[in-house]
Amino acid sequence: MDQAQPKWTPLGETGITKLFRISSYDGAGELYKAFSTGNSSAIFLWDYESNKYGARNTLSFRGDPQETNYAIKNPAPIDTARGFINGDMSLNFTGNVIDLDGDSQPDQEITHLNNLKTGLPIDPYTEGAAGHDEVWGDKWHKVEFFVQMNSAPGAMDGVVKQWFDGQLLFSNESFPWMGHESEGGILWNFVHFGGNSHFHAYPDSERREEWYSIDDIVIRTDMPENRNNDSSNFQPKPPSSIAIE
Repeated sequence: MDQAQPKWTPLGETGITKLFRISSYDGAGELYKAFSTGNSSAIFLWDYESNKYGARNTLSFRGDPQETNYAIKNPAPIDTARGFINGDMSLNFTGNVIDLDGDSQPDQEITHLNNLKTGLPIDPYTEGAAGHDEVWGDKWHKVEFFVQMNSAPGAMDGVVKQWFDGQLLFSNESFPWMGHESEGGILWNFVHFGGNSHFHAYPDSERREEWYSIDDIVIRTDMPENRNNDSSNFQPKPPSSIAIE
């Protein structure tokens, strides 16, 4: 679960703050060294961002092998709510939620993602962009992710899913985490919370600090049968082959 501080800067060009990532660490070299010369591939990241278009659901995707497919271009993902810019995607909390595959046809309605100012589900047809106070406020939120590696290099059958307070925000079941040039056998083996931040809503001279909290972390090897926001009594399955270094 995630919570922003009261009076968190709600508007303007806040920049990006990394909240969560899951990746495949090569097992050699520096654990936190990324980019095309780094030691991780098949990375998924979730970032906080707010700009003139409102609160953003910012997702980043990195492929294997990182040396030649860092921005996932070989092959490129398909059926996404928006296009990629060097492996990054900035989604809204309105139209991109109802049209999950970018074909301009609704795939679902918004039923669990409430406007915190009205207490009603966000209405993408009349409300326009949803801002920080509508989406985040100073409340606790339940955020869920599910990722599954594609079955073979170049295979369009990997999975990425994200829920926010029980509302499906992003879903793709044809994701090519391992590209055509991958040697295969890539597994998810590294989860990280928090990270570097480029928060520039205030001048550096003000030395302003803002905080958020993360609590009640559960890591599973499968998806709960009932994984909506009202499900508080399922028993998580412990992850297998986990190690802390």
